[in-house]
Amino acid sequence: YREPVSLLYGYIVIPWGAALCLLLPCAVPASAESLQTPVWMQAWSDTRTAGVIGQLEEDCFTATIRVGEMNGTVELVRDNGKMYWKAEKLDGTEVLCLLVRDGSAYQLDHSRKLAIRLGDESAAYSMIGLSEEAMEKSLATGKATGFANAKKTVNGKTYDAEVFDMTLDGKAVEMTYCYDTNGALRYLITRIGGKQASMEYRSVSDKVDESLLEIPAGYTVCTKGEDGKLRDAAGNVVGE
Repeated sequence: YREPVSLLYGYIVIPWGAALCLLLPCAVPASAESLQTPVWMQAWSDTRTAGVIGQLEEDCFTATIRVGEMNGTVELVRDNGKMYWKAEKLDGTEVLCLLVRDGSAYQLDHSRKLAIRLGDESAAYSMIGLSEEAMEKSLATGKATGFANAKKTVNGKTYDAEVFDMTLDGKAVEMTYCYDTNGALRYLITRIGGKQASMEYRSVSDKVDESLLEIPAGYTVCTKGEDGKLRDAAGNVVGE
């Protein structure tokens, strides 16, 4: 069992949270009947980025993202009310693996074959240092202030870009979405105030591995008691 961690280990938490929910709205409860287009995006409904978000509203996708400030990757899978979320360092070391299904959140401990029930689905967001309420607010509020097509150079390569300016919670936000020559989203660069966060989208697909959205066979479902020990449904201590 791991205590709640900040996804960016003390780096830029606010831009990451806003960027994540504004493009891949995993902050909407996994049990929500549908994902919604952020209010600010409705002003730019004919943009390439609005089309990407529209595809994600189907709530059936797999995305692999490299988070620059975390120096690692996140794999996110959603399908009709279920969510799988795994963070790894670049060397493949797993940092955290979460599963949300049937209204409950679990931390998957693969080394001990445990599915540790954390509580309802909001517990999953707490584990990755995000506030479910704040992310829902980011989707439901915000004001569009400007838009431009541009060229953006990232790591020595130039991309077509869509640059969105908006205000969220009274803060000025600039979000730059970079697309390759095939029209695939490759980078999202978010600026809030003087801070910047970047994400590399290694893949975004409507294909889902349904096995990731199930508690793995042979895993023991358990909860953490007041004494700090993990116990299964029969009250037996596990994982020691």
